Amino acid sequence: MTNTTESPEFSDLLRRIAVLTKMINRITVLRENAIVRADRTSPFADRRGIGEAAGMSPSRLYKLLDRHGRPRNRSNS
Repeated sequence: MTNTTESPEFSDLLRRIAVLTKMINRITVLRENAIVRADRTSPFADRRGIGEAAGMSPSRLYKLLDRHGRPRNRSNS
């Protein structure tokens, strides 16, 4: 029996995984930036709509926005 870590197929799969991981990370950054930009379009931006479009729960959306300096309470904005 051959060791699968030495097979060309295994090495090819590892390269594919690495490429896909980099793509996912880049897409995630683009998605987060789009979410923040959508929230910045207006002081009354529809956060429920943004969350639904992003497939995020409200708590996850608010955590993301908070990381980008967009407070949950917009009354002072």
